[in-house]
Amino acid sequence: MQGSRLFMGVIGRCRAGGKRQFSTSKKRLSGDHDDGGIVGGNLPFDIHNRYKFTLLFTAFFGSGFGLPFLVVRHQLLKKSVGAGTADP
Repeated sequence: MQGSRLFMGVIGRCRAGGKRQFSTSKKRLSGDHDDGGIVGGNLPFDIHNRYKFTLLFTAFFGSGFGLPFLVVRHQLLKKSVGAGTADP
């Protein structure tokens, strides 16, 4: 009897704590920022200058797309140099 009361008390505290943490995390996730309905207000760069945006966009996505190809090229060159210097 005493053990079941203790168990139910622990379970009750865990459930109450879970509700409290959920409600506070919801407020934290909402944030205090308000972009005011401005287009591009939530982006970390300016989208109104067409040429600057094109340059940044190309550099950002081009580097992400091209990096795997550059890494493979580097590894293949490293392998071919290592294979050519081995003594028979």
